[in-house]
Amino acid sequence: MKIVTFNIRGGWGIDGIRSTERIMELVSSLSPDIVLFQEVHQRLPQSKFVDQPGRLQKDLGMPLTFQANLRLGVGGYGVAVASRYPVQEVQNHLLPSVREQRGALQVTLDCAGEPLTIFCTHWGLNGAEREKQAARLSELVASVPGPVIVGGDFNEGPESAAVRALVARTGLLDADAAQNRLTYPADAPEARIDYFFYSPVLSLTEIFPVETRVSDHLPLVAEFEFSRGG
Repeated sequence: MKIVTFNIRGGWGIDGIRSTERIMELVSSLSPDIVLFQEVHQRLPQSKFVDQPGRLQKDLGMPLTFQANLRLGVGGYGVAVASRYPVQEVQNHLLPSVREQRGALQVTLDCAGEPLTIFCTHWGLNGAEREKQAARLSELVASVPGPVIVGGDFNEGPESAAVRALVARTGLLDADAAQNRLTYPADAPEARIDYFFYSPVLSLTEIFPVETRVSDHLPLVAEFEFSRGG
């Protein structure tokens, strides 16, 4: 099961070019089963009024669920989950926010008979705000009976208070804790702020960032398996 998390910045590359098509081409080349997107634009003027959720769903050939955490006129801005696996349930959660409203999109999938709940999130820019967001997200994760993968842009490093709180409260594992590879900014990464956290019942087989200039973040790719007997 290959899963990707990618803050696409509304298709605005680190090279100054804005293109939804480049995002689609890069993600398609990775052949993912599940994709978590952040900073998805829906009919916003700065991204030429493109319906990015609709375009990504069509071009990737994967059903996509979009959560607009901000409504701006006829458009929206938020997170999305695309999946080849059937969707069993969707829940939209708003997280405590100071300036820009942030959220967590909860999608439960049927992975060949195994239930898997995905949380896609994008935390805020204020440290105290992120601690509140970690607390709320921890509550949501704890309410799920089966295996969980949490992914997205957390806007802080692994030693920060909010990330450490999320791991401590949920018992989830940090998928790239061992190698701690950097994901931001895309042209000269100096911080790891994009993550996958996962239930121990899952087995991580591979994880790596992908070099690109089509956003200001590098996409993070991981492969998981359901553990035997789990």
